[in-house]
Amino acid sequence: MKRSCLLAFLLLALTCAWALDREIGYFDTPGSARYITVIDSIAFVADSTGGMHIVDVRYPESPGYIGGYETFDTAKFVTIADSIAYIASQGMTELVDISDMQHPQFLGMYQGFQTECVAVNGHYMYRPDPGDFCDIVDVSDPTNPLYAGPLNVWGFYAIAKDGNRLYLTDWVFGLYIYNCQIPEFPHQLGVIELPDQLYWIAPHGDIVYVACADAGVCVVDVSNPYEPVLTDTVYLMNPRRYEFCYASNSFLFMTDIRRNVVLIYDIADPAHPEFRELLDPGMPTYALCVDRGVLYMANGTYGVHMLDLSDLVPVSEETEIPRPNVSLGNFPNPFNPETTIRYNLPSATSIELSVFNSRGQLVRTLVKGVQPEGEHCATWDGKDSDRNPMPTGVYFSRLHAAGIQKVGRMILLK
Repeated sequence: MKRSCLLAFLLLALTCAWALDREIGYFDTPGSARYITVIDSIAFVADSTGGMHIVDVRYPESPGYIGGYETFDTAKFVTIADSIAYIASQGMTELVDISDMQHPQFLGMYQGFQTECVAVNGHYMYRPDPGDFCDIVDVSDPTNPLYAGPLNVWGFYAIAKDGNRLYLTDWVFGLYIYNCQIPEFPHQLGVIELPDQLYWIAPHGDIVYVACADAGVCVVDVSNPYEPVLTDTVYLMNPRRYEFCYASNSFLFMTDIRRNVVLIYDIADPAHPEFRELLDPGMPTYALCVDRGVLYMANGTYGVHMLDLSDLVPVSEETEIPRPNVSLGNFPNPFNPETTIRYNLPSATSIELSVFNSRGQLVRTLVKGVQPEGEHCATWDGKDSDRNPMPTGVYFSRLHAAGIQKVGRMILLK
């Protein structure tokens, strides 16, 4: 027994030493980095008293600061939808326009009690509160978010949206599953009781991973959302405390804030993760994400650290389940006086949609900023950026998104 424990200890020590060699970049923040998300090589960091920071990480070895926003309270979480950053802080959620990332602008706020995260679904935001109900908030006018009603369970801590489903943990009881196809009226599908205090949620297709503090990370099969099933619980070493987890296509990442380590599990079989590697940054990791083979860790007062995981997570691997390719089209065509341009995004990304004339001259930019994955549309009314009507002729819509360019042909016929 002693020999096997010694061998296990030596293996972990060797694994940790290897992990130290993975660091390729670092970004210091003035506050305490609590959460990070990376979209199309742009990192958004919730930095506690430091507000929100936007960082260009196309070259992780030399990250470039783009812009920042000073929040009214301590920033704990940030998510991006339609060029708006939703920043969850101690007593409110702030909506910030990031169409100009160098100069983010305050739009509005929704006040409430404590919250750790939010989810956005179209024109609605879901805001859980460990000491109250989860608020449904109408954000169709981002300058004036309005309370639209509650979810019918008290004490939600974390929330995650995946397709038409919402997953919520209520701190001490279990994982709740809601259908949110009608955003303003989510309805409960199922619930499963889980051990210990419940923290972060990481959906992965028909499997949901839930960080359950000292109990480990629970693996829940939600293929039948009315009757979810616990298939496994993963953990390593005692004592331990897991408060955050994250799933890519191939790996599950778990942060142990008691030992200040990050565990990586292979999820080739998502229902039964297998231990792969232990990373020892020597500092707490409050949140993390993976983008293009790089692991980004929010390490509190130690800033943001970037590790090369390209040998584990191929650069070509997306951090979410693959989506359809970028598409672009418009209807009606020919048109007069206006046409609707529709496009589909494979993942959340920064985009630019513009209209050009037959000489290649820019007529008007219709959309510029960060948008979530899925279908979107923009209307062109046949006018230029100065609102002057354009003559009959051939025009082109051009979409830049996810490193791809798409061009569509339109005919304005008067």
